[in-house]
Formats: sequence, C-alpha cells, structure tokens
Amino acid sequence: MKRHIFLLFAAAVVSTTASANVIDMGGINARLDTMESYQVGPGTIYSHIQMTKGSKVRQVYLLDIDLKNPYITLETILAKDKLATTETLADMYKRKDAAGHRLVGGINANFWCVGQTVDAAPSEYDGQLNMPLQGCMSNGMIATDVSSWDRDGRRADGEAKDIGYFVLTRDKKGIARDMRSIATVTIKDNSMVIRDINRKRTFTQEDRLTLYNKHCGSTLSGKCGKEVVFDVIGEWTVNKEMTCTVTGINTKGGTALTGNQGALQGFQAGVTFLEALNIGDTFTLNIALTDRETGTPYDVYQMVSGNALVMVDGELTQRNYNEQYNSQDYPRPIIATNATNDRVWLLECAPSGGLSTAEGCYILRSMGATNAGSYDGGGSAQMNIFGQNMFKTTESTPRPIILGLWVVSTASDTQEAGKMEFLNPLASIPGYASYTPTIRAWSKEGLLLSHDYKNYVLSCEPATLGTINGMTFTAAPTNAEGLLVATCGDTRATTPISIRDGKVQFRLDTVVLDTDYEVEVEAIAGNLILPMSGKAMQWSSEDESVATVSEGIIHPIKNGRTIVKGSLSENSDEISVSVEKVFAPHTAITKENAPASLDTTFRFSVTRGAKLLMPMDFRWYGCPDSVLVTITCSADVASAEMMFYVANSTKKQTYKVAQACAANTESTFTFSVDKMADVTDRGIYPIQLEALRFMFDNIKSNTDYTMNIKEIIFCYNRWEEITGLEDIKTRQPSFSQKIMVNGQMYIISNGIIYNMQGKIIDK
Repeated sequence: MKRHIFLLFAAAVVSTTASANVIDMGGINARLDTMESYQVGPGTIYSHIQMTKGSKVRQVYLLDIDLKNPYITLETILAKDKLATTETLADMYKRKDAAGHRLVGGINANFWCVGQTVDAAPSEYDGQLNMPLQGCMSNGMIATDVSSWDRDGRRADGEAKDIGYFVLTRDKKGIARDMRSIATVTIKDNSMVIRDINRKRTFTQEDRLTLYNKHCGSTLSGKCGKEVVFDVIGEWTVNKEMTCTVTGINTKGGTALTGNQGALQGFQAGVTFLEALNIGDTFTLNIALTDRETGTPYDVYQMVSGNALVMVDGELTQRNYNEQYNSQDYPRPIIATNATNDRVWLLECAPSGGLSTAEGCYILRSMGATNAGSYDGGGSAQMNIFGQNMFKTTESTPRPIILGLWVVSTASDTQEAGKMEFLNPLASIPGYASYTPTIRAWSKEGLLLSHDYKNYVLSCEPATLGTINGMTFTAAPTNAEGLLVATCGDTRATTPISIRDGKVQFRLDTVVLDTDYEVEVEAIAGNLILPMSGKAMQWSSEDESVATVSEGIIHPIKNGRTIVKGSLSENSDEISVSVEKVFAPHTAITKENAPASLDTTFRFSVTRGAKLLMPMDFRWYGCPDSVLVTITCSADVASAEMMFYVANSTKKQTYKVAQACAANTESTFTFSVDKMADVTDRGIYPIQLEALRFMFDNIKSNTDYTMNIKEIIFCYNRWEEITGLEDIKTRQPSFSQKIMVNGQMYIISNGIIYNMQGKIIDK
C-alpha cells in the first residue's frame, strides 16, 4: 500500500538562517539554536531561538531593531489611545497600522496595572483600574508620571537602578534606565510642583496640583477644587518649558480633553495658586524627566515602564534575585539596549516554561545588549508581528493589555519588491516534475511584503531547462543544470537547479470517485518527491464502461471498479478506481410514509403537518458516541427525527432534534447516542436505524422540493468501539458510509475502509 507523503511546499514561514551558539549563564553553559530568523521591517530582524540549559528547553522570541535605519522607529501605543482601558495587541494593530505607519511588531510593555481589581487600587484614587503603575509617554505627550509606588525596600543602596524604564528620545536613542520626573507650573514668578499626572486623586484635604491631558480622556469630576483648562502652544515635550494659554476656568471638572489641550486641578493651596489665572492668560509648564541615578535629562518622545532594571552597563543587577517574580521561570518580556543607544531588543519568552530575568539578560548580553528592564509577563507576555501572535499565551486568547511598545516602519507603502529570496530552493529536480517556488519579498526600504509573494515573473536560464506556466516550473526530460529566476521590475532573485532522471509513481493506489479526478503523479529522485503533470504520460482503463481516462484525468461513467494505468518511457504505475455515483429518483409524496431515498424530489398535496420520511434500514456498527446527519433541502426544515430500534427490540423509538435549516442551505443535525440507548452496550448492532423524518415550515402545496442527505457520519472514540467491524465485509447499507474515529474521517465502501485520500486502511 502507498505511501509516505512529503509536504514540501507548505506556505508557512521557513527559516532563512540556522545557527547555534553556546553562551555562559553564570557558570552554566547554555545552547542557543536559531529556529528561524528573517527581516520583518527596515533594520528589524525577527528571530525564534531555542535555549537549552541542562534539561531546560525554552522558546525565546526576539525583535532586533537597528535605530540607525532612517525608516524605523518605536512607538508607545495606549489601548484605545487613552488610559484606564485595555485591548489586545491585535486590536492595536488593526487600529493603528496604516500606509507610512506600518506596525511591524509589538510586545506588552508595562508592569502590572494599578488596581487589577477595584480593591487593589489606592483608596484615594478614582478610575485607577488598568492604569500604568509607573510612568509612560506616547509621541512626546506624557501619559503618567514616574511614581514612587512599588519601590519599598527592594534595594539596600537606595532607589536608583530599581524600576526598569525604556525611553526613546526624539533623536531616536534607545535608553534602558531608571527614571525620575518632576513637573512644575509657573505663574508669573510663582511656581508649584504637580503632584499627579492623569491620576484622579479624590482625597481633597491636601495642598496639590493635578495635571491632565488627552490621554486621560476627561478630568476628575465633582471634587476638582478649581480647574483651569489650557492649550499648549506648540507641542507637548519634556525638559523644556511649554507655554500654555488659559481657555477655561471652572469648579466642576469632568472636562473632555483633546489635541494639545490640558487641565490643572488645584486643591487647598493649589486653589489659591490657580486664582492668579484668568481666561487668555499664559503660564509655563515644565516636566523634568531625568535619569534617576545620574540626573541626566533625556529629550524623551516615547516611554514605557516595567518591574525592574535587571542589567546596567553589562552587569546584572540584584533586582534579578531579590524578588521571586524575577528569579522564577516565567513567561516575560524584556527590553534591552546597547552601549551606544542605537540598537534595541524586544524579547519574549513563551509560556511553555518561561525563564528568569537573569537568563534573559545573559541571552541579550551575548547579542551586544548592555542595559535591560523586565516587564509584565504571564498571560500578558506576547509578541505580535504584523497583527499575528507568534506564540500562544497562558490563556485561551491573548490578554488585553494597557499599552504596547511597537516597532513602526515609516517607509512609503509599495508592493513592488526591492529584495526577494527563494524560501524552498531545490538543488535537483526529476525530469517532468513540477515545482512552484515560494518567494519571500521586501520593499526596497526593507519592509516585509509577504512570505508568499506573487507579484513576480518566473523564468529559467537556459530556456531549454524546462517550461514555465504562471509560477510553476516543469522540468525538461533531460539531464541539465541552470537557474530559476524570479523578477519584479529591476529586482531579481535566483536559485540554481539541476534536472536528473527520476522514477514516476502515483501518490495513491486506490481512489473512490463520483466525479472527475486528476491522477496525482509524483516524480522521485532519491528522497525528493515532486508533483508532475500526467499530460505527458500514456493512459489506459481496463474497463472503459466504468471509467475513461484522458491526459491523466479519470472520468467516472457508472458504478463499478477498474484499473487505470499510466506510463512514461520505462516508468509505469496503476491505480484502482471504484466509481460510486448517486442516482436520484423523482418521488411524489402524498402521505407521510411514502418511500424516499438519500436524494429525492417530493411534493405535498396537503401542507399542514408536512413530514418527509427517508427510510434507511441499516444497523450501526457498535455504539458510536454520536451521529451527524448533514442535509440540504429546498424547503425550510423545522426539525429532524431519527426512528430506530434498540438491541433487537420490536418497539420503535424516536429521537427529535429541534433545529431549523433554512431553505437551500447546508445544516448538520447531531444525534447524541447516549440519549438513545445504553452506551455501555457494546454488542454487535445495538441500534438499527429505520428512517429519518423531517418536519417543515412554509411549505406550499403541489410544489416540487428537493431533499439531499449529503452524508451520515458515525463518530467513535476508538476503533475498538466498532464491535461489528468485521460484518462490514459482508453487509453494507445502500450507500457508502462515512465514519469518524478519534477525530479522523474514513469511508466504508464495498467492504473496504478508506481514508479520505482514498488509501485503504487495514482494520
């Protein structure tokens, strides 16, 4: 019986590099194997790496970004473009991906949200559910300030090098450090420090100012003290004075903010401070954002915050070890930068095992990283490339998150390839064989266009190497060597190819047909198996009254069996053909118990309570878990009913499934066997199916309708349940019967069990 099948040309992404590296992880050697790696955007490489450390095997996913590339940048994207809400990375992609702003890839880039539950939020804050714990910024506008929350007692030498921040400056420098922020408002010669940014603190008995902007959506309502609404002249920025013009003053709050708008709310002394402002006045706002350890100011444009700063200047920090979250194996993201701040790595570890932050640092350090911060993992750990999640999360679906850090291509949109490569190149090919290459393509700026690019012209050099039909190359029947060439405009990709003599065989040795079938011919050279066209072969059928064959296509004529043979030079093969066609009579139905078949035309003289009986009269093999009946009907079916006998009883039983099937649609009715019989009874033929009965809606009298039972499938958990299997050899129903065993489909015909590809199954 045939045969092994090679799936050579699946459209899945294939690795373009394969490499291994051994690195030192604190005195223990670990092996890093690159499973696949390819460019996804300008200056951006995606890699899937398998880490083996002793008996531990982990799957690590990386985006390696060269910030020197002029067409690539990084962007913080807030869920639904505002605070205190969530969405998935896939939803962010759908919203924000656009021409000239292609979201190449993104990861979760926060730590935990303040108030994962309402009870966890600080009591003096309102609306803190799903708020970032630490500071973040998107496109130059600060979203939340750098807070001192969650810093208690984790470092013996103070707060520096504690929380892991990643910032991207306006001149595209990537920096992984710990940060500090101080925001100040100056009215004439008086200044006051802002206590919170976009955090709605409800406690009113203290001297303070709160700053809001569009990221918050609207200001705190009701308990606002005094509110001043303003426009920033120019753009929002940090470490630079912003001039603001007052556009509104109120004591109610709840103001919706858009664009460059902002608002200040004052309490106690803050109210007195804001009294100096009138509509039309100007004041200055300065948000100082600096390195917490060195005091260095950064011209920050994007910012995200994590749990811990785990590597500084190439050395692992104690934050890898002083908290269980960091030291345990856990699915987690890590963001890292290099010493010159022009290269960034986004790392994720899949939930199947996870890794510690220290192990993540060792991996990143081997690639050139010097600074790194750890972010929120578990169900939040995820990487999305062009809208597709690269691995399964710990939950059934990716967890909605509060923000993501995305790699963004700013190159102009084009579908014209600037670079192409063959993903499945062949060193040799048998004569007559056909080969359809898979081409991966990028724009001239380096944006991945497709893993299966179609906008190219295929050719061969020399032309005598074979023939081209669209994107398929068919080899000439002679030994030869040359090139396959893919061309798109001025872009050209080549792969060498050699033609060698090969053996010809059919993929299948048996088929069951009710319609035309093109014989699947394979050309074999060594271990290489390729499809080929049968048009060049000589064909014959032993019984042309059953089926004829021309140019490799079998045409079934009538029910029966024949052998079809094909030959090419000294090669030949044959295939056993069973023809089974359903021929439907036309039956006029005037009463319920009239005869019917699997495919019938019927009409009713009286439509009230119209029912159609389809006699079956065959026994089941063993006791299946369920029976699936798929039908199409030109009338509206209201319900289906199975009529049967159990265990040789003479008492007829019925089982009704109240399920509607609209006219001219396909519908499957599921009959659960445990509702029909004792499922512990595994005797031969425990149930005998007498008929199927269908009830109708909206029937018209004296009108022809058609009913087709497309298939009846008996579903078993295992072969052992089919206790009457041997009797299949001697007793068959009047039509080919489909069965499903452990989720796989089979067909029983003329005493033989086939899989759905026509291969005989020896059971």
